[in-house]
Formats: sequence, structure tokens, C-alpha cells
Amino acid sequence: MDIGNEQCVHPVNKRDVGERLAFGALAKTYNVDGIVFHGPVLKSWEKKGNKYIIELAHVANGLNTGYQEPQGFEFLSADGRMVKARARITGSGDKVEVWCEKEFNPKEIRYAYKNFPEGNLKNSANLPAAGFRIILDK
Repeated sequence: MDIGNEQCVHPVNKRDVGERLAFGALAKTYNVDGIVFHGPVLKSWEKKGNKYIIELAHVANGLNTGYQEPQGFEFLSADGRMVKARARITGSGDKVEVWCEKEFNPKEIRYAYKNFPEGNLKNSANLPAAGFRIILDK
């Protein structure tokens, strides 16, 4: 997701692809402990006031965005419009707080939920968070 190219399915950066595959093989096939081979994935979420707290698994020693605000979060409105969301890393580095400047009742929260997403959320091993979609309760 973070080392590909929108115009070509064959990444130019073969070294990082190879290293990530090797980390997965070492951890899953050869049972080597202590290897981070997986990027963050959605674990749970809750609503607190007008904000949503999203907890992620596989964060290693915490989430990071390279000293930038988390990008790639959006809300889906009741009329089908995508509204850019604000976000920040909270808690012990395993949660993201997401909100919108506008008052409305969203139907969904999405992160990096496109064919070629622009999300910047990674774990401490610099592995990207997987895209996800949360369908909110009515």
C-alpha cells in the first residue's frame, strides 16, 4: 500500500517488498519470535461525544505518522458524500481519535479505503495500517 505505484502493479522498490515477505516467513513459517511483520489493523471503536476512538492491533511500540496529522480518514454522510475527517493518535499509541469540524451524523468512517489510498498511519516498525471501513450504528 505504501510502496506501490498507482499506474503500475509492479513496485519499483523490490527491496522493501522482499524484506516484508521475509519478515512474514520468519514469523509465521519458521516461528521466530519478536519479528514485527504486520501493519496495524482495526481492533475496535467507540463513540465519545462527537468523536470516535478507534483502537488498532499490531501497533508494535505505537502508531506514527512521521510527525504529521494522520491522513486518509473520511466520514460517509447520510447523503453519500465523503467528508474529510481530522484525526490524532491518542492513548498509549494504539488509538486514533477521529472527528469532523462539521456537525452531522455520519453513516461510516473509512481509512485508506480507496484503490490507491493516501493514508500515512504506520506502526513503530514502519509498516502501514490496513485500510478499513466502520459502519456506524444508527
